[in-house]
Amino acid sequence: MSPLAEALLVFAIVAVSASYAALKLMPAGWRKALAASVASFAARSGMTAVQARRVEAKLASGGACGSCDSCKACATPARDDAATPAEGYRRIPIRRASS
Repeated sequence: MSPLAEALLVFAIVAVSASYAALKLMPAGWRKALAASVASFAARSGMTAVQARRVEAKLASGGACGSCDSCKACATPARDDAATPAEGYRRIPIRRASS
């Protein structure tokens, strides 16, 4: 294989993997907007509306941790849960050293 063909192959592999990583790590809002624009471009290019909607659904879902829409990892805990100590937990008074 010629050096030019090898360089082009490596470039293509790196470009595809960088695009995949960027899509997976992209915020959900950006990913949905990108999916909508890709689907509209696909519909204008001759793809049927059903196929374009499938493309949009596929691109809009599947973030790095499943999807930020259903993860709830960033949600703040309820105030009652945070203030209530666990069962069997005993508060220990903190003694401060006098200086």
